[in-house]
Amino acid sequence: MTWLVLRPAAFARVPAATTCRPGPRFYSAATTGAGLSDPLRILFCGSDDFSCAALSALHAEKKRNPALIESLDVVVRPGKLSGRGMKSVREVPLKNLAEQLRLPIYVRDTFTGWQPRNNINLIIAVSFGLFVPPRLLKMAKYGGLNVHPSLLPDFRGPAPLQHTLLKGRTHTGITLQTLDHEKFDHGAILAQSPLPGIPIPEKCSTQQLLDIVTPPAADMLVDGLRRGLYVPPHADAGWKPSIWNFLSTPPHAPKVTNHDRQIPWFEWTADHIVTRQRVLGNIWCSAVNNTLQKEQRIKFGRVEAVDDVHDHIKQFTRRLKLYQKNRMSDDEVLEEDRKVKVVFWIQKPEHDADAEEGKWRVARLPYFDHEDGKSIVIPVFKGDKLLKVSTLIVEGAKERPAASAIKSFGTVTDAQTRHKAALNRDGTAYHGVVAMTDNRATVTRMAQLFLEMWLYELGQRVTAPPSITRWYK
Repeated sequence: MTWLVLRPAAFARVPAATTCRPGPRFYSAATTGAGLSDPLRILFCGSDDFSCAALSALHAEKKRNPALIESLDVVVRPGKLSGRGMKSVREVPLKNLAEQLRLPIYVRDTFTGWQPRNNINLIIAVSFGLFVPPRLLKMAKYGGLNVHPSLLPDFRGPAPLQHTLLKGRTHTGITLQTLDHEKFDHGAILAQSPLPGIPIPEKCSTQQLLDIVTPPAADMLVDGLRRGLYVPPHADAGWKPSIWNFLSTPPHAPKVTNHDRQIPWFEWTADHIVTRQRVLGNIWCSAVNNTLQKEQRIKFGRVEAVDDVHDHIKQFTRRLKLYQKNRMSDDEVLEEDRKVKVVFWIQKPEHDADAEEGKWRVARLPYFDHEDGKSIVIPVFKGDKLLKVSTLIVEGAKERPAASAIKSFGTVTDAQTRHKAALNRDGTAYHGVVAMTDNRATVTRMAQLFLEMWLYELGQRVTAPPSITRWYK
């Protein structure tokens, strides 16, 4: 028996692929009016554009209905140093908005020892990032509220939009919840978008999805105040337990880090790389600069997944295999197959401690010039597409056409030397190179070691010859 059988008939008609999370949900039908509560003295905590829309909606409602909202105070976190030399301070967008609306502002990076003024009776936190302690929630007569851009419990965490897109979801939603006294995004669900949720356009970016969910999220918050959903007892309007809950755990949405933008060449398909670029911004990977004899970070500009219409990889590997088996003489090997340009890519570990232990992953991949003369195409080890790269940004330089920017990183090898080095001890070919360095200083040495050890075949798993298996972890 599957979870679909256990759902109500109305929900069962919704195709499983279009839902954001399996299992039935029930939605709030609360009729509590604002007149049943005291006028609200709200402490609003936020930071970004998503929270700005919520504050603007609350401020407009305060003007329109002063009997519902008596006052609005704002809490923001301190600005961060930015710019060249880290000399300028970048304030959060909410602070600028609060100043324009002439609202009282408190700048806090901790609530320890702090007490709000104005006899606050409701705390609203939207994209704030700082946990509101139980001490303050108990002081406020109506506790706290939060608006979250997902169908909770799906994608609890600070980056629900990004992870929704990375998971390839076709729908998302909005949840109005109470602030839990112990954990983020574990409050009672007071209102939620109905199934199947808000449609997500194809090839949607994070900013586009933010623009889609922001207006209805602000509306849901104001509507919840008008209906008095904040007044205890709270009726949970979220999904109810089903057999699905015993079979899986709702996906989490942790904070996006710079490591999430780093390309693991042996794990992502070309389509996955393009999706990461669209959702997270400039993806990157370090590589060995042969001219400067050092490792540099390279950011990828415009990228797309393309078909291998010219059969670069298949033709090259077929001819190289024939040459390897002595079925082709030196004169029969085409010049374009003799010289192959490759780059040593370095995948760094997420944590410094792992870097110190030597968990630096090295991969050597070929690249080919695109017919436009400015772009390059890179074969990846998963999927059947190539990654077309139009522009690159080398550390310390401006964005340039990929074909010219990559020249300092490309190493040219010849087919005869390469094919001999591309054999395991039993005479079979291996299909790529991947290893762990013992420390950062060995990157260049390993690049030299691998210089004549390469044979790539599309779609095959990566294995290493016995000479470098000692670097595997």
